[in-house]
Amino acid sequence: MESDSASQFVPQEPQPTFMTKAFITALADVRLLVGATAIILPLPSASMFGLPIASASRSIGQFYGARELAIGGLLFASYSSYMKSSKEDGIPLKATRDATNATIVERKEALKNVLWACLLIDTIDLGSIAVNAFRGEIGLRAMWMGGGAGVAGVVFAASALRAL
Repeated sequence: MESDSASQFVPQEPQPTFMTKAFITALADVRLLVGATAIILPLPSASMFGLPIASASRSIGQFYGARELAIGGLLFASYSSYMKSSKEDGIPLKATRDATNATIVERKEALKNVLWACLLIDTIDLGSIAVNAFRGEIGLRAMWMGGGAGVAGVVFAASALRAL
């Protein structure tokens, strides 16, 4: 009798901690905000980061904004999907619970993939900033603002990946 009841209980995926949720939410929100700002107001947002972009090349700032908006949207969507699937809605039947756990694992993997993409993008950005700073092609403001944002992105994405 005990073996039947033991086989009915499938271990549930652990819930993310508060800090993991905060890191993912902050990473998604900042990317969405920066992306939307760079698309709508490319010149002021570039000057905020200390990047000299001429009016003729404003589309470069918009390309950057599109990248940030896309990755922020993907991160927000995959995180929302994962959180919806991992909430407990009572005790389902064994077959339903197995399918639910499989869905949770798939959505968790999708979230991890987007976090890996964020980590890769921010690492490439930091490398670009380092090369341009070494060449003397960017100012201190661009180096500190861009580098600080890149380091924060790497730390947030890596922390969230480690916790998941």
